[in-house]
Amino acid sequence: MSSVVDAEAEVKKVLDEVVSNLSNANFGYSFDTVGEYLAKDHARFFDEQRDPTGKPWKPLNNRAIDSRWLRQLGGGKVGSGREGKILEPLFLAQGFKPDNTILIDTGALRISLAYRGSPNHVEIANALDFEFGTSVEYASLHQYGGTSRTYDERSERWIDIVTPARPMVGWSENSVNEAVEIVADEAVLIAISGL
Repeated sequence: MSSVVDAEAEVKKVLDEVVSNLSNANFGYSFDTVGEYLAKDHARFFDEQRDPTGKPWKPLNNRAIDSRWLRQLGGGKVGSGREGKILEPLFLAQGFKPDNTILIDTGALRISLAYRGSPNHVEIANALDFEFGTSVEYASLHQYGGTSRTYDERSERWIDIVTPARPMVGWSENSVNEAVEIVADEAVLIAISGL
């Protein structure tokens, strides 16, 4: 009977040590690795024009397309958006080809998520905490959708511009699985390190 009691005590001692090792763990290395993975994952979301779940982003409206055409040509204002894509055939005939990719106008939003160390990249990884995202001012408008107000000089009135939700920050199923695997691998190493 004493050998059974001794075995139970030994198992409890090992489990207590594992719990102690994990409660004092620093997962900073794992979180750093997860951050690298997420940056690559978010670059892919922009390349594929989709959200983290795989759903394609809503296409640009005619006003946004016309606005990009005009900016590429060095200025000008777009009217109410009723023009539709009337500018596109005119500019195509002259050889202009704008970049009409969704959520990539200046590239600041994409860069802030896909390139670690870029000015607006947010990544905080310490012993037990991890955050990933962007501090680009207009990111939440695109992430959740909403209405912004702008002054239309052509019509000399304020207009509301509705922006549909185009989630660009989040976890894909693959990134969750990868993060769990990375952290679990380190947890096992930490748990058995003192044994």
